[in-house]
Amino acid sequence: MSTRDRFGRRQLLGTLALGTLAGCLDSADSSDNDEDDLEPEPVSVDPEAPWRTTTLEDATGESITPASSDNPVLLHTFSTGCAACQSQHREFDAVSGSATIVDLSIDPNEGDERLRDYAEDEGYDWHFAVASEDVTQSLIEEFGQEVTSSATSPVIVDCGDESVYRLEKVIDSEDLEGVLADRCG
Repeated sequence: MSTRDRFGRRQLLGTLALGTLAGCLDSADSSDNDEDDLEPEPVSVDPEAPWRTTTLEDATGESITPASSDNPVLLHTFSTGCAACQSQHREFDAVSGSATIVDLSIDPNEGDERLRDYAEDEGYDWHFAVASEDVTQSLIEEFGQEVTSSATSPVIVDCGDESVYRLEKVIDSEDLEGVLADRCG
């Protein structure tokens, strides 16, 4: 293979990688500007659904059961390499005292150590855990297949009184605080 052929292939692969990354970033940017995305979508859910009732062990070894939280719960499926997820995390950081935040990795290759390192490196102090098959399936049943796509997965707001809302990613902290105050009181 000539140098020219290898350069062409590298150039093509680089272009494809940039296009994929741009798509992820574009989906984050477009939701910031779409007024319809700010309106929380009420979702009727099973109060005993595994995503609410399963006791999760977060990456630090602490246990959390979303349905048992005294605060509203923000549940978000993500992967550590997702730019849109990182943008959402920066917004969560600003509201972390107003809600219990549970970030569930949907990548079965991300273990507790990787999640713990990610949270520590970024300075995040909320719950990070790997979603089990039961929890993932439960989320798919109630919120759709989109929960398994980290770049477009919704932010789920569980007010704890059986009021559950679906928000499009990336919702900024000011709008998120408004949803928590208006919907979860």
